[in-house]
Amino acid sequence: MSSKPHKFRFLLDENFPAPAGKFLKSQGHNVESAAERKNLRGKRDSTQIKESIKQNRIFVSLDRDFEVNENLEGFIRKSPGVILVESALPDSSKLDLIMKKILKELTDHKIRGKICRASIDKVRFE
Repeated sequence: MSSKPHKFRFLLDENFPAPAGKFLKSQGHNVESAAERKNLRGKRDSTQIKESIKQNRIFVSLDRDFEVNENLEGFIRKSPGVILVESALPDSSKLDLIMKKILKELTDHKIRGKICRASIDKVRFE
């Protein structure tokens, strides 16, 4: 008997391309974008992570400047998790491949309170 794949709730940073968000939706995941929410546009990572905690959503970002400081680390530990996609050229087909890799390994237990750093070559949870 095959079990249904787990569906996740994601909050996409405003820098995360809409086509990649559509890919996640096409896989049956519940996706919201900070770009579509006035209260999150242009806000700091900490504000967006707080919102992801409030909504019980995994925060997904392409931020190259995402820096984990002591303050942000505390929020991450309380969060459903953070996914940082590391890609020099984030075109939609490449992002779809990276997200497929992440989804294969992603579980609530692996991501809760942690950061998943993912590239075309590897996925690691910290």
